[in-house]
Amino acid sequence: MIRLDGTMLSTDEAQPLYYRVYRLIADEIASGALRPGDRLPAERAIGERLGVSRVTVRRALGALAGDGIIKSSTGRGSFVASLGPVGEPPNALLSFSELGAARGLEVSSRVLRAELRLRRLTRPTHFGSPRGRRSSSSSDCAASAMCPWRST
Repeated sequence: MIRLDGTMLSTDEAQPLYYRVYRLIADEIASGALRPGDRLPAERAIGERLGVSRVTVRRALGALAGDGIIKSSTGRGSFVASLGPVGEPPNALLSFSELGAARGLEVSSRVLRAELRLRRLTRPTHFGSPRGRRSSSSSDCAASAMCPWRST
């Protein structure tokens, strides 16, 4: 069950009150106190435990749902979202590292190999030939004796 019992949120912090409720619930989920599929207490119960209004709790739950941390269903309540395959929360564009960090995973990277390779052009680009004239197709250029990409 959620450990929000008796925890009163201070009103002197710079962060908005709904965000502090958001962080408190998100921390409960991240710590494992709430597992995927667990039902959250009702908005009224959370508000009474934290000493905040239902509107504040509703805004925090809406933000959690928007970030994909919980799933809300009208008439049924709010449930901790299952981790499932790694995917972006709705309405967000995150990097793979950000997705991992949002799930409480340690994000790191390691260079396996670094090398410098020169690229060799073998065909003209779609912007035309380097001499400024466009060929009708890449095969026309390759057939031309003056084509710089022609293989001899």
